[in-house]
Amino acid sequence: HMTKQLLWEEYKRDYPDGYQYSRFCYYLQLYNRKEQAVLVGTHHPGEKMFIDFTGNKLHYADRLTGVIVPCDVYVATLGYSNYIFVKATHSQKTEEVIASTVTAVEDFGGSPRSIVPDNMKTAVTSPDRYTPVINEAFLDMANHYSMVVLPARVRKPRDKAKVERSVQIVYQRIFAALRKQTFYSLQELNDALKEQSRLLNERTMQQEECSRQVLLERDERPALQPLPKERYEMRHHLQLTLQANSHVYISRQKKYYSAPYQYIGNKVQVVITSSLVRIYFKGECIATHPANRSLKYNTQDEHLPSHHQFVRKGMNEQVLKERASVYGDAVLKVIEQVLASSHHPEQAFNSCLGIMALAKKTSAETLIKSCSIALDFGVCSFKHVQRIAFDQFANRNLPPSEINKTLPAHPNIRGAANYKH
Repeated sequence: HMTKQLLWEEYKRDYPDGYQYSRFCYYLQLYNRKEQAVLVGTHHPGEKMFIDFTGNKLHYADRLTGVIVPCDVYVATLGYSNYIFVKATHSQKTEEVIASTVTAVEDFGGSPRSIVPDNMKTAVTSPDRYTPVINEAFLDMANHYSMVVLPARVRKPRDKAKVERSVQIVYQRIFAALRKQTFYSLQELNDALKEQSRLLNERTMQQEECSRQVLLERDERPALQPLPKERYEMRHHLQLTLQANSHVYISRQKKYYSAPYQYIGNKVQVVITSSLVRIYFKGECIATHPANRSLKYNTQDEHLPSHHQFVRKGMNEQVLKERASVYGDAVLKVIEQVLASSHHPEQAFNSCLGIMALAKKTSAETLIKSCSIALDFGVCSFKHVQRIAFDQFANRNLPPSEINKTLPAHPNIRGAANYKH
């Protein structure tokens, strides 16, 4: 807000015999000319990309309510070809800036070696002439596309003169062309901006005698870095503890995600994108989940202990038979007979579990032999199999006569006819 008149008045107070106003203005003008000297920058194809937001905003009207919704306008330009990309956003938040930059490099057909942002908080956390601190999310995006972040100096618009000039051109060639149109959604507005940008980039530049589009395709696009196979997705990083239930809790989503139970109690890194949730421990990915599911608990069975997996799958005849078949036919036949002898199969579930638990209490070999003996004697129940296993009958070599099912003929043995009345 300083004026030449105020400067001269201060000067005369310090130097009463100094220059008069007209002569003072003459020397001030000479000083300003020296201070306003500029360096002409030389830009090589594929070298730099400049980004900024326009000061003025566009808007659209909500079709249902009629409310006018203001929109910020993101502008990106390439240093060599002066190719201009324009996109309207709802805000200048980090997510919007990153999404717009990703769309810009896709529109360019490749990524330049460096990106020059303004000192907006979404790109630069702590501005500094020598050691600026880059926003972690913005830096992650730049690294994904192999771009170096070179922030412009604070209050030095000439550091990004390319995009400053592009903003002026956007005002003259795009804002002015759309001034009489009404838009009813952000998509409609961006469609119009895309069309006007195409016309602008195809317009012949006076000093180059060709268009920005020609310079991009002929010289700059071949020098750009190829885009990675995967499109960048905004990432959120969290450090959480794996809970006793083998899950981490993400409060912003109000959801649980499982990880291998071996890491319970450890600090893990959780990386969240729009499509995936990845859990890392010491740099190694130990779990991956889709992020768009509506379930509160997102559990993968292999992350749980074996007994939890069994409970999660539920007890039923098929599951019990599958577990018994692991030990062989003898154990499977005993389980089938136990299930068949019960009036309701669920009444025999615990007995079946108890029989198979003998493999841990003794050994798998003892369980198999015990079930074989129980089948030979026709005593297929948990108590009989347990007694055989613990009394070590399974380890005895019984003679064939002791396990013969057919009773020998003897006069002292009475038949069924003797019990009829």
